[in-house]
Amino acid sequence: MADMWFCLVDVKYLEEESYAPRHNKMIVRANSLPNVLEFVENHIGDNIDSITMTWAGKKNQECKQELVFTESEFEAFDMIKNVIEDDHSYADYVKAEEEYERSKQNR
Repeated sequence: MADMWFCLVDVKYLEEESYAPRHNKMIVRANSLPNVLEFVENHIGDNIDSITMTWAGKKNQECKQELVFTESEFEAFDMIKNVIEDDHSYADYVKAEEEYERSKQNR
């Protein structure tokens, strides 16, 4: 069986039916980036506007197979925390959502 690692995913996309802009974050356990992308496409569709994928783990070291971090790896844990909490692009997403709602009302 192939080794599995955790991949942090930040994806902006358009809903398939309404084309409303959406923004999801995921932590996916997979053995390759193509498998992560396949998971994302199966989950949200293929109307992806932008996607960022990063393996969980410390730079230049092995990727994490379990989400357990020692003191020397807290930087990697902070990376996961930032993916979830400190998303500065969320303001852009809210603005795009407001513009979409306004254009929907003007139809």
